[in-house]
Order: sequence, then C-alpha cells, then structure tokens
Amino acid sequence: MGRSLVNPGAPAQSQFDLIEALLVDYCEKVALPLWLNKGTNPKLLEYLRYLKIQHEVPPTEKTFNVFRTMGKGGFGLVKGCRTFTTGRMYAMKEMDMKHVKQKKCKTLCDQEHWALSNPLVCDSPFCVNMKYAFKTEAALCLVIDLMMGGDLSFHLDKAEGRKMPENFVRYYSARVVLGLEVMHEAKIVYRDLKPENVLVDGDGRTRLSDLGLAVPLAPGLKGIAGTPGYLAPEMLQHKPYDQSVDWWSFGCMIYEMVNG
Repeated sequence: MGRSLVNPGAPAQSQFDLIEALLVDYCEKVALPLWLNKGTNPKLLEYLRYLKIQHEVPPTEKTFNVFRTMGKGGFGLVKGCRTFTTGRMYAMKEMDMKHVKQKKCKTLCDQEHWALSNPLVCDSPFCVNMKYAFKTEAALCLVIDLMMGGDLSFHLDKAEGRKMPENFVRYYSARVVLGLEVMHEAKIVYRDLKPENVLVDGDGRTRLSDLGLAVPLAPGLKGIAGTPGYLAPEMLQHKPYDQSVDWWSFGCMIYEMVNG
C-alpha cells in the first residue's frame, strides 16, 4: 500500500487527497462498525440513533422546540430552537408568506433557499449552514446555525472609535475571504457583504449569512442589489458585473474596520 501511494511526479495535494480518501473509507467501513460493536456507551448509541432518525424523517414545526425570539428579519422573526430528538440548538428564520406576498419578495426567499441549499455552501465552516427547511401554512422556515456572538457591526460598535485592532481585522478578513471563495466556487455572486451579514459564534468564528440577494453567476449580469456604501461602481453604473463586486464590498468592509 505504501508503494502504491508514492508517486514522485504527482502533486503533493493529490497524494494527500488519496490518503485522506483511503482513511475515510477505512474508518467508515471498518473502524466505525468495530467501535460500535464493542459495548459503546448506551447514551451515545441512542444519540446516534436519534441523528439517523433526524436525517431520515422530513422536518416539521413539531420537530423543534422554539424557546425564544432572537430578532426580526425583513420577512419575519428569527427564533432560537432545539430539536426534540438530540437537543441541538439552531436559529429558525421564519419568512412570513403574507409579508412576502405584500412586499412582492418571494424571489428573495427563493434565492436564499437556493443559495443555502448549494452543497458547497451548506457544508462550509465559513458560511451559515442550513440544516433543515420546511413550510407551514403561514411561513417558510429555514433552520440554520445558531450564532451567539452577534455580528461584526455589533463588535465594531463596541470598539473604540469603531476601529478594530489589526489582529482582529486580519482574522475576520481571512475567514470572510474563505467564505467568499466558497460562494464563488459554487458560481454564486453574494452581492450583500457588509459587517451586519458577518455573524460570529460563541468562539469568535465568523460565517457569512443572509443570502437573499445572492444570484447565480451568469454572463451580462446586471441590477443594483446590496447596501449603499458597499456597492461596486459597475453596479451603480448599470454595467454588467461578475463576482468581483463582492471583492469591492470586501474592501469597503476592511476599510471600515480599520478606519472606523
């Protein structure tokens, strides 16, 4: 096996990918079954069984215990919730269909659901992940990561002169860059990068959120979307644009964090 993995002419990354694939396959097919059959803690086995049920049974509003209202979005409330099966906590974003129809914004709701459903986005540690989605008679509900640390705008407001220390700027910027790269790899134009949409979890890690203005990358893309102060010149001039508009917004956000 060792000789089969060694190929001096192959890139290091491809060697690593091969080894990783072999290890994952071994762990799933050999190591995990052996481990589970060796008198594993009953509570862990029960938890794994609940996880299996949770992924096989379509979610409904009865899947979750809603315990508090955390805020209000453009189309409805954002609530804290936990699953009855595992007790895991999430944020439930309710999009009130009555308000959506009144504001004629069904497209925005569909766009957010589409973007969050992308396999690259929903598995990324740098973007808010959608765990579940379901409809009630009154609302479309998106169940996403619970981010308890507020957003970057909140942390900017707390900073002296709304200026962040350089090490903070470097750290947050790096995570935002990785989030944008995920979206761009998925052929998505984000179009709404700003401090309010960079959420922070309890450990200080950030994720990009609010993908209602995200659209598929396409030739000749036009239309003004986003927040004044973060819009790229080509967008304001009604010219065709691509994913580079997100990097303009990123530059505006960095300037704001550094200069207040």
